[in-house]
Amino acid sequence: MGQDVEPIVFKYRFVTEFHQYQPTKQYWKSIPRDSIQIIWGNADSQTKMRENMMRYQG
Repeated sequence: MGQDVEPIVFKYRFVTEFHQYQPTKQYWKSIPRDSIQIIWGNADSQTKMRENMMRYQG
C-alpha cells in the first residue's frame, strides 16, 4: 500500500495487513482483496441516500 492511498484507507476504515519481506526484514502494509466490497457498499448506501433526498425534494 503506497502513501498515496493511505488517506483513502483511513477515510473508509479499511483493515490493513502487515507483512514482512524476509530477505530485507522490511515491513509493508496491504489491504485485503475484499476491501472493494466495502467501497461498493459505501457507494451503494450513498446512492440510496441521494435517491431518497431527490424523491422527497421533487
